[in-house]
Amino acid sequence: MSVLKTICLAFSMYSRVPMPQLMYTEKDMRYVFLGFPLIGVVIGILEMGWYILCEKLGIGNLFYASVASAIPFFVTGGFHMDGFLDTTDALSSYGSQEKKFTILKDSHVGAFAVIWTGVYLVLNVGAYSEIHSSLAGSGNKMNIMTCVSFIYILSRITSGLAAVTFPSATGKGAEKSSLAGFKKMSAKIVVRTGLLIYLLATFGILTALHQVIGIAMLIALAAVFWYYYKMSQKQFGGITGDLAGWYLQVCEQVLLYIVVLGGYALGIGA
Repeated sequence: MSVLKTICLAFSMYSRVPMPQLMYTEKDMRYVFLGFPLIGVVIGILEMGWYILCEKLGIGNLFYASVASAIPFFVTGGFHMDGFLDTTDALSSYGSQEKKFTILKDSHVGAFAVIWTGVYLVLNVGAYSEIHSSLAGSGNKMNIMTCVSFIYILSRITSGLAAVTFPSATGKGAEKSSLAGFKKMSAKIVVRTGLLIYLLATFGILTALHQVIGIAMLIALAAVFWYYYKMSQKQFGGITGDLAGWYLQVCEQVLLYIVVLGGYALGIGA
């Protein structure tokens, strides 16, 4: 029952998937990050289902790509994109650390947040459109689409790892975030071990599906994860919930383009 409660808690916090109303204890919250990647499983299944439906009905690239880009937002309610907006605004200020924290806490949306979110969504639609067109007639289409589906799992596995491993922001102007609170309550050793097992299993499947793209995704994921650590330390003195949302969105975009570029390099659609 405790496992089910932990999963329900993760979905209640980080998605809009309806969950039963349960009484949660601190014990349930200790393992919430182990349930976090399961939201990525739901998104991945929906992405795969939408692709198969479009193949069956002959739906064109643009409509496919638009809905494929929107599916994560339907599932999460834009929860992580909110962090992307706030963090992008703060980074674009080039101000002091205190000013950046002030921007993170500001409920208003700044111009840079709007601009970069527009760029993000255009790039996302473009990537999905290219994937859809390059896979037409390809014998590898289901393997490659499975790789795409796993992107949403990988971003959440590594986001959870960062949440229980990276230092939380404590600089001037920083407020104690809910992420710091969950980190304090988490059974860190168990959560890290579990997430690392998820990660190894996921990459085992990815390399079995397509060795080159699987390895390329691993390298790109490691690079984004390292950049997230360095950026958060330099700019904010640690991570916050907003930065976690920024990381998740950037991670998914980078991995999506790794699949696109891998398709070009390997001539998957040829």
